[in-house]
Amino acid sequence: MPHCTKINPSRQNEEVKKRRAAIHNVGIVMAIDARSSLRTPVIYLFAGSIPRTAFISVGGFIFLGAYEEARRSLMTVRGP
Repeated sequence: MPHCTKINPSRQNEEVKKRRAAIHNVGIVMAIDARSSLRTPVIYLFAGSIPRTAFISVGGFIFLGAYEEARRSLMTVRGP
């Protein structure tokens, strides 16, 4: 027979109160965050887009260059 412990009702009520308070606090933080994000300028949404675009372009250049070089070398070995 498994060992079962009885939960103290007053302690259970305290835990429920703590959980409800934590959920309420999270809701308040999310509401504040939603309000502050509405006031944030759109320019911050595009911050860093130029460096990201530059790195993606350089990566694509390297990848496509290596692909074309491998294709060209394989075509000379095998022939058209």
